[in-house]
Amino acid sequence: MTSAAPPVARHAPRPRAAGGFTVLELLTVLAILAVAALVVLPSLGALGGGERRAVRARLVTLVREAQLDATRRGVPVRITLDTVSNRVGFGGSMYALPTGWSVERGGAEARFEPISRASAEREVVLMTWAPNGLSGAARWRAVGGAGREVRVLADTIEGVRVE
Repeated sequence: MTSAAPPVARHAPRPRAAGGFTVLELLTVLAILAVAALVVLPSLGALGGGERRAVRARLVTLVREAQLDATRRGVPVRITLDTVSNRVGFGGSMYALPTGWSVERGGAEARFEPISRASAEREVVLMTWAPNGLSGAARWRAVGGAGREVRVLADTIEGVRVE
């Protein structure tokens, strides 16, 4: 004789409230948002710094190229600011500063003075490289909005720093 298996008790699914979310679903969404914030927020903070880094990198390249040009050709090379087009460079190697950036010269004191676009001089000499590869004393900086700046400091003893 065969005996019949006892009936298996099945639980009926609970009815779900219309339009609601479970705690598990809410926690999953919060976790996804937290991970997205960790990825996005650092890059948002670096947006302004990215432009400053690009200006600094271009000015470092420009200063090095001017030094190499002076030693290779055996003549002094002047890095100038074209006050009309807001371009910095020497010879045929000119760099247009980004919109909103300007150049200021430093005096003997620790302050910098803006160079006016309405200046009587179209080209303003910012620094000079001698044929022996040494630079004369110079202090100038490129200034952007929100306190962004790139300083170029030169003297014959310490050399040139772009910071």
